[in-house]
Amino acid sequence: MLAALNVKNIRSEIARVSQRWVMAVMGMLGVTMAYVMRACLGITLTQMVLPVQVQGRRSDPLTAVQHDYCPMTGTTAHSSSASNRTSVAAVAPAQGRVHDDHRRFDWNEETQGQVLSAFYYGYILTHLPGGALSQKYGGKHTMGLGILCTAIFTLMTPFVAHIGSRPLTILRFVEGLGEGMTFPALCTLLAQWAPPEEKGKFATLVFAGAQIGNILSNFLSGFIMRYIPGGWPNVFYFFGIVSIIWFVLWCMFVFNDPNSHPFITDEERAYLKKSIGRLERKKDLTPTPWKSIITSGPVWALIIAGAGHDWGAFTLISDLPKYMSDVLHFSVTENGFLSSIPFFAQWITSIAASVLADRLISNGTMRVTKIRKIYAIIGNIGPALGVMGASFVGCNKILATLCFTCGVALMGFCYPSLRINSLDLSPNYSPTLMGLVNGIGCLSGMATPYMVGILTPHRTVLEWRLVFWIMVIIMMSTSIIFAFFGSGEIQPWNDIKQYRLSENEKENKDSESNAIQLKSIENVKRSLIIVTILYTAALTVSTSNQNTLVQKSTCDPLVPFGECLLGEYEGQRQVASNITYLQYSISFIVALLAGAWSDSHGRRRKPLIFLPIIGQILTDGLYFVNNFWYWSSTFNTIFTAVIPGLYVGRNMFWIGVMSYVSENSKFEGRTLKHGIIIATYTFSLLIGWGLIAIFKKSTDHLHRYLLFLVPILFNLFAILIGHLYIEDNSDTYDRDIIWFRPNSVFKNFIDLFKNKFKGFSIVLATLIICQSVIVARIGSTMFSVFVLSYNMKIHDLAIGISACIIYIIAAILYVVSNQFWQIFIISIIYLCHGSAVTITISSTSKIMDNDQLGRFYSIQTCMNSVLTFGLVEAYETSTDNYKNFWIRDIARTSRTRQQAINFAYQ
Repeated sequence: MLAALNVKNIRSEIARVSQRWVMAVMGMLGVTMAYVMRACLGITLTQMVLPVQVQGRRSDPLTAVQHDYCPMTGTTAHSSSASNRTSVAAVAPAQGRVHDDHRRFDWNEETQGQVLSAFYYGYILTHLPGGALSQKYGGKHTMGLGILCTAIFTLMTPFVAHIGSRPLTILRFVEGLGEGMTFPALCTLLAQWAPPEEKGKFATLVFAGAQIGNILSNFLSGFIMRYIPGGWPNVFYFFGIVSIIWFVLWCMFVFNDPNSHPFITDEERAYLKKSIGRLERKKDLTPTPWKSIITSGPVWALIIAGAGHDWGAFTLISDLPKYMSDVLHFSVTENGFLSSIPFFAQWITSIAASVLADRLISNGTMRVTKIRKIYAIIGNIGPALGVMGASFVGCNKILATLCFTCGVALMGFCYPSLRINSLDLSPNYSPTLMGLVNGIGCLSGMATPYMVGILTPHRTVLEWRLVFWIMVIIMMSTSIIFAFFGSGEIQPWNDIKQYRLSENEKENKDSESNAIQLKSIENVKRSLIIVTILYTAALTVSTSNQNTLVQKSTCDPLVPFGECLLGEYEGQRQVASNITYLQYSISFIVALLAGAWSDSHGRRRKPLIFLPIIGQILTDGLYFVNNFWYWSSTFNTIFTAVIPGLYVGRNMFWIGVMSYVSENSKFEGRTLKHGIIIATYTFSLLIGWGLIAIFKKSTDHLHRYLLFLVPILFNLFAILIGHLYIEDNSDTYDRDIIWFRPNSVFKNFIDLFKNKFKGFSIVLATLIICQSVIVARIGSTMFSVFVLSYNMKIHDLAIGISACIIYIIAAILYVVSNQFWQIFIISIIYLCHGSAVTITISSTSKIMDNDQLGRFYSIQTCMNSVLTFGLVEAYETSTDNYKNFWIRDIARTSRTRQQAINFAYQ
């Protein structure tokens, strides 16, 4: 009787506490456990491995600065010297020695990167299964078992580490499998327990466990290694045991939904039912609408922005302690404390930002979508600027720590935006959606530790600056994508039954269909931009690969891809002499026929866009094969000249893209659309050159091979996006294929030229003037489109003629001027080139009919080929006859025949 009374009293006391907030606190602690077990290896590795030896340079301030090392001072420098004299000794911090009862491991930076990134290989695999399991069996059991498995493997870490780096890598992979189910399961619980008006505070409290985990991981790890006998293994024992204790409490106090909770009050149950609409998860949902999810623009915007945010977050979580230790030379205690400060600031920021967001939404000041976008921009761009500032303050420890703290603190804005955006888009399928978003985001976690290990072999400030620059570019570009394509509204596919048309709604079906069609057209245009970026960036990298393979004049066994193979040298010379005329003469003919075929076959533009992408994948694959063995000069000529010539490369791609944009844009808006596409093309070149610089920095053969694999991946992704979004017109056409009737083809083009002589006059004049400049610059393109044409309403022809006149004057001045003035004149040439090319394309597209665009752009690209041949021959003449300095000045930016062609086409 007494026992029953005590149980009743306990339940009544528990019921006084709001059970939804009990779930929130336990969820926060669960996320904390997940993050401490994930992140503790980052700082522990600084004491697990042997200290780096840099031949005594770091203790000399003058020499250190010359080599971009931060000099050691005082006892730190003395301790470092002592550690270099002994093979296993620990680096003694300024405050005293670290307990080092266990041996250290001789693992280089690359091995450490593999160990750190292995976790995310497993982590990514269980996100989608975790979402499905939590939807079926409940988030309580899925999350609890995931944390329990991770805790057990964490306890095993010290034993496995002494076996070797490979067993530890496997163990970390298995740990990732267990923890990968955490966030999808937690998202299921949030959907059942978080009222809409409390969603921001609720989710931020739960996900704040990530910051708390990073704080405790860094701070407690440094404290344990410094003061507790036994050294670094105690870190894993401590966090593993605490996580098991959490699992027991989780099983006691957390339940899948309010309906199954034994302690919840009737008042709270009624409140949750009114706010959420149900008290238990819907088990009778229709099958997951994968097609709708995969083809959703807001979902992809969230995925891309989340991956960019994760790139920065994982870089800091895994490698900030290494930067503090290896570059700034903080002791292990200082490292643990100072590495935790930025994440403490992030925790405070995330809570404050979530409270402000909920207030703005509840007051009607801002809509959900606007809040999510603004916060995502702050949460991605702010940290990028912070870490970049830290890299440029160099060895100033105070300023570096301050920059890191400010940057990481601003990351807190992503928690009430990107982290809960899946709940906005689809409450019903939020576990699956979060699994998809986090799973793809984990690719960043797989890549960043390994990349850092490769790019920082000597642990210098300059090497780390490159790491931070990559982080800045990725975070800023992905946040911009979310700002354009993101959303905070529930998507129609959240509940398929709810959005089925009823009999009373069918009368409005036509108007709704028209609205959907307009929205679909906008999605197509956005997708075309993404396809252009991917293809052009891939083509830029592939062009560099072609030069690397074909233009080798000597065999150097010390250089990657420079191994001397039997017959290779003579074969390369034959290929270099054949590729120019074969590739571009074949492409000239095919491009001429491609536009005519497209016009006569119902204005089909999609094949012209995607055949070059497919052909480029084939070519890049053959480039990759050529690195392993060399067959013959004939084979090399086929895959470096004949195959690219057949699919025409960028020429056919631009015939399809420009024709598609012209016929799917309003007449008055074509200038704007063409300007955006051309600016996108230029931006893509910068992406490609950046990738080349990143991968070519490494002398490792593996990373040079990535230069051949990255274009293939980019192009596969471009095909996927284009297949989902880009649709051809369905006009009827004559089934007779005109490719096999040369007389009809010739007559077709003659008639077009007679009828549209004005358009051909414009394009011929501007192409001849502008051909010698390599790239249309983004700034001039957008200025001529947005300011002069779109806003000031200046006639396109006036803009084009003015740009051409200034271009001619600048080109003449460039040839007759000295090198000092040429620096300024070339900028004017680039500006005029961008304006002239953009206005040319838009003006002629307004003159041509839609069923003539393919043939028109075919002629335009063929003119490109003819003028390119002229440029290359001018270069050849100038190299043979040095007296002809006028021609030499025009082509002197090119080094070889093949490079001249590739640059001219860009």
